[in-house]
Formats: sequence, structure tokens, C-alpha cells
Amino acid sequence: MRKRFMNLSKRCMVAIMSAAMLMSSVTVSMAFPVGVYATMEDNDYDIGSLDFNLRNNNGYIDQVLEGFSVQTNNGSIDTNNGTVVDNKSNNGNSPDIILNKGTVVNNYGMIGDNRNTVSNNYGIVSNNKDSAVITNQYAGTVSGNGTITNFFDGTIEDGSNVSVTNNFADITTDTPAAAVNAANQYLSVTLTDMDGANATYNAEQFTAANNKQYLKVKNNGEAIENVQGTIELSAKQGYSLSLADSFPVNETYGYELNMDEGKYYLTIYRPTASLTISPENIGLVISQLKKAGILPKNTDVEVTTSNVDVNDSAQDTSVSRPAVVNPNAIGAFYYMNGILVTNATIGKTEQGSLAKAVFNASIPLGWNSAFSFNLSINGKNEYSKKDGTIVLYVPSELQKEGREYKILAMDKNGKVFEVKDSDTNPNVVTFTPNIEGYAYYLIYKD
Repeated sequence: MRKRFMNLSKRCMVAIMSAAMLMSSVTVSMAFPVGVYATMEDNDYDIGSLDFNLRNNNGYIDQVLEGFSVQTNNGSIDTNNGTVVDNKSNNGNSPDIILNKGTVVNNYGMIGDNRNTVSNNYGIVSNNKDSAVITNQYAGTVSGNGTITNFFDGTIEDGSNVSVTNNFADITTDTPAAAVNAANQYLSVTLTDMDGANATYNAEQFTAANNKQYLKVKNNGEAIENVQGTIELSAKQGYSLSLADSFPVNETYGYELNMDEGKYYLTIYRPTASLTISPENIGLVISQLKKAGILPKNTDVEVTTSNVDVNDSAQDTSVSRPAVVNPNAIGAFYYMNGILVTNATIGKTEQGSLAKAVFNASIPLGWNSAFSFNLSINGKNEYSKKDGTIVLYVPSELQKEGREYKILAMDKNGKVFEVKDSDTNPNVVTFTPNIEGYAYYLIYKD
């Protein structure tokens, strides 16, 4: 026989216990009244009216009173006037909650009659009343009337008169009519195979829901004209972004891919269905960079320089200096319009004595010299205009928390310019030289 917890006052309980002590010939077994406690851990029995908070219900509750809650329901509740956080299935064909007049936060089981609120439905709501609201329908089945605020997936039974405010599901032959006729329609835009890129969706154009990004295509029953959304793409450390030789045509959406200051901006136009976009779909190439650390001190590296130094007036522009052997030893790369320049090499080198003196005199107070390097084209140090972008990976031995980096660049006249780091990665320096020259210094400040 199951024990049944009744709501007993403290005074009544004291009287019963006193009587039990006097009746020595009678054995009395009674659970301590749970109403004395604010929260009870587990219930495996029958409770009449729940006027306290319960963590786990594995038994039966006649009614949860308003203002009280059940964290997890694995058993049965006749009437919920309070809050049930997680309603789990009792693996039967009968409702886990027969009548809901309060709030069920997450429904994984069955609610026989819903007259108020289900926040997130994954299970069955078999009789949704006119004034009842299901905030998010992620799965499961709903029948009856009332409102689903956000529909993502699931079934609305035929003959039901449920209205849907926002439909986030794809419209197919299996989509419930109520979702098809929702006041507002959203289409998801998902990026795939882009592990080497950071993606930032324009928050004014996209709506984040259910771990996805959506574009709104219908508002209050009217299709929205010229729907568009922009996604900012930038390379993660160790990767580069560039444009492919051709740009595919897509039937379900239009797009543009533009580059500005080392970042790419993908704009999606007029989608007709939810989209899954890969780099190949939009003519984007994501490449993993091959970078190496600085060579060990005892490694034999040939460095050749001409005997031309920087003087007070100008460098001799008629002489080209050979590049350093193994130019990528510092892990630096040169890009034009986002495309890696394959005939450009960047290598650590020793500048001429006067050039070194000019560089050292140009280092701001409080900053320190790391090393100098040259940008060479076709193996030659030339004075042509360098208006591309250099991405330099700071060697591990120079990395330090809070350290700042800048570049000093020398033009063909021996004038030194200070160039700031344009990215936010603390261990990568990205800059555009924009000079007629090839010699640079990396400097840092702690």
C-alpha cells in the first residue's frame, strides 16, 4: 500500500506524536510532514496539495499549488497551478500532467489539457485551449487551439485551430498549414566548411534563434521585398581568405562578395529557401598558411646584401638586393586584394649600417627593436610601391601577454614611417606598407 502525504499543521503533528508516545501497545508509522520544509528532494509516494518546492517527483501529485514548483516530473501530476520545469515522460499512454493551469518550462512528456503556458515543447500537448500559449515548438505534437509563438519543427494535428506567429521551419509539403500561414516567416542562413574563418552576422538584419541565424522574409502576412543580409568574414590565425577564379550562380539566392581592409563581406539577396553556404558556393577560398618559426641560431642560413647603405639623401634605386634564403622563416606573407602573392618573399635580414642607424633613431621612447625584415618581389628587393597587406606572425619567443607591436617602414628616400597593427589578434601584426621601399622593423612595447 502506497503512503500518502497529507498537509498537516505543526500543531496537529505534535498532538499525533504525543498520542503515539502514550499508546505503547500500538505501533505508529508516519512520514514527517513535508510542509515543514521549503524544498524537498524526492517524492516516491502520493501527495495531495503540493505547497512546497519539490526537486524530483517520481510519484503522484494531486495538485501543485500556485507559487510552488516541481523541478523534474518523472511521475504524474493531476493539476499544475504552479511551475513544472522539466516534464519527463512516464512512459505510459496517459498524460504526465493531466491539466496545466500554470507554467511548464520544458515539456518532453504529455500534457492532457493546456490552459496556460508551455515555454518549450518537445513532447505532446493534446488539448491546447484558446488562451493557451506554447512559446517555442521544437518537436512533438500539438492539437487544439491557442497560439504557438515560434514554430521550429514538429506536428500540428489536422483539424486544430492553432495559430503560429513566427515560423522558423522550412516550408515543405510536410509543414503544418498553421506554420505556412504564420504571420512572419524566417529562413535560416548557415555557413559550412568555414573552420578557417570568423563569421559575424549583421545583427540589424539577422535574427538569432535556436542556435541559427535567420533572415525575415514575411512580415504580418506580407512578403518583404529585397531581403538582404550581410555576413563579415575574416581569416582565423593560420589561415588566409582569397577569391576564387570563378563565382557560382545559385538558384535560391543572389549574393555579392566584397573585400575591404582584409575582411570579406558576403551579402545574401532575396533567398527563397533556407540556405547552407560553403566557400565553394560563393567563390571564396580558405587556405591554411604554411608558417615556420625563426630558425635556430646554429642553423646555417645564407644572407646576402649589397654594399649600398642608406645615406642622408636617398638610397641608390639602381641596385636590387637579393632576398634572404628561406624567406618565410619569420612566418610573414604578402597579399594583394586578399590574394596571396606567391612571388613575394619576406625574410629576416640585417640592414646596412646607416639604415640600421636611421631605424634605431626612429624607435619611439619606451619601444624596443625586435628584428628587421625585407619584402622581396621575384627574389629582389625593389622600391616599387607596396600597397598590399603584410600578415606577420610574431615568433613565440617574442610573444608576451599585454605586449604591443608596431612596424617601422623605410621608403626609398631613407624616411621612416610608423605603421600600426590593424588586426585584433595579439600575436599577429597586419599592416599595409603603402611605401616605395622594402625594409621594415618590428618593434614592441610592454
